[in-house]
Amino acid sequence: MSDRSLEVWLSLLYPPECAFCRAPLRAPGPPRLCGECRAAFRVPRPHCELCAEPFPSRKATVCHRCLSEPPPWKKLLSLGLYQHGNLPTGAILRWKSGGDAILGAALGRLMRARAAEMAREADGIVPIPGRHGRRIRRGFEPAVILARA
Repeated sequence: MSDRSLEVWLSLLYPPECAFCRAPLRAPGPPRLCGECRAAFRVPRPHCELCAEPFPSRKATVCHRCLSEPPPWKKLLSLGLYQHGNLPTGAILRWKSGGDAILGAALGRLMRARAAEMAREADGIVPIPGRHGRRIRRGFEPAVILARA
């Protein structure tokens, strides 16, 4: 049986749903996020190229904070704003604290798509690991899983 046939049979037994909000999906397969959830993973424009913080000016590309204290990187890849109560933050926290593998795979695919946009300009992509104790409690390192996607 081919992978595609297996996928069709599994989708009949277990209808595909969004990895975050559990809304029904029209078709199985990646990235396993509904359109509404996928749309929430956007950084508002305009935003700082170094920290992804939104700002009002369309003329500037770097915020005042990053101009006064530049970070050691040249550009930042972000799936969305990490703010209390928004969907990207909720999805990331649910994955990191609960180990939801399907949600982690969906986030990894989103990150891979964003990374492909920047790959032509990047010297490399560096996952930033978390604290050692948290990795032991979780049983996995989120940054490594995203980097491998």
